[in-house]
Amino acid sequence: MLATAFDGLDDLVYIADLETYDLLYANRACRQSFHIQDSPASVMKCCKA
Repeated sequence: MLATAFDGLDDLVYIADLETYDLLYANRACRQSFHIQDSPASVMKCCKA
């Protein structure tokens, strides 16, 4: 799966909805850097991360 491949990267990877700015996905490195919870149910605006 693509998410698994992204989680293995040391680079920050995220996907955001361009209309609502909802953060749809953040890889492990991005979640750790910005202290984002691992819960996929938690929706956050990318500008708030």
